[in-house]
Amino acid sequence: MLGFPLRIKYNGVDFMYYVITPLNKKECSFEILLDGKNHLFILDEGDDVWSAQDKGADSLEPGLIQQIGKAVCQRAHIKKQLI
Repeated sequence: MLGFPLRIKYNGVDFMYYVITPLNKKECSFEILLDGKNHLFILDEGDDVWSAQDKGADSLEPGLIQQIGKAVCQRAHIKKQLI
């Protein structure tokens, strides 16, 4: 999955993104490249809410963040280990 283009449809618009860092299963995080900008995705407590720390000036819509996070999580079979 790393480096291959992935596609997701959100609000009728197709988005193509790349997972550019290996998935960190312990922290449940990964970094993607979308529209030429890097975004770090982190799964928050409770395994249901994704957040994205944008390394560019633009931020992503919350719904798009959730869809991308869930899609990558399902492909990689990752789940946060709560201690």
